[in-house]
Amino acid sequence: MSEQGPEYIVFHRTWWRKNADWPRGLEPWLGNKTKICHVKTEEEARKECYDWNFRFNLCRTHKKKDKELGRKAEYMRADLYKRRQGPQN
Repeated sequence: MSEQGPEYIVFHRTWWRKNADWPRGLEPWLGNKTKICHVKTEEEARKECYDWNFRFNLCRTHKKKDKELGRKAEYMRADLYKRRQGPQN
């Protein structure tokens, strides 16, 4: 944490995975986090998520699969992000 308060990590991940045994062939599933950026304030984190999600949904070059699996940007405090990543990071 900085003197000004917590810092935030913005990341994206999927919310579903393919599974033919589930309705619509999609099972609820939290995918791996992929870091987008590091920001100083929660307001900046919200804006980065909004911008990333807006651009992602407009972009025609992203794979249809990623859109179908509900890929979204999120954020969390940097100290919590590091703890939840586990020992490999």
